[in-house]
Amino acid sequence: MRELETIGERIDIAKKKWKKGITDYPNDPRFSSGYSHFLLETLVDPENGVFMKLKSAHLRKGFNSEVDPIFRAFAIARPFIFHE
Repeated sequence: MRELETIGERIDIAKKKWKKGITDYPNDPRFSSGYSHFLLETLVDPENGVFMKLKSAHLRKGFNSEVDPIFRAFAIARPFIFHE
């Protein structure tokens, strides 16, 4: 029984790490693609897994659906770059 608890704990840790990666880098197709594999193969969540796979494909083609928080901080810190 302890083995099942350990597997559950490791899955929870992996979920948190994937969520943090997706939150920190929403426009990076590598995170979306990897997270889709995690959802499909580990959690067996086809609805969200296919959604993330499509998002990854859109990001690779250049369609960004969210504003990257690091870019937002850069734009706020250095607004003069966009005026030139």
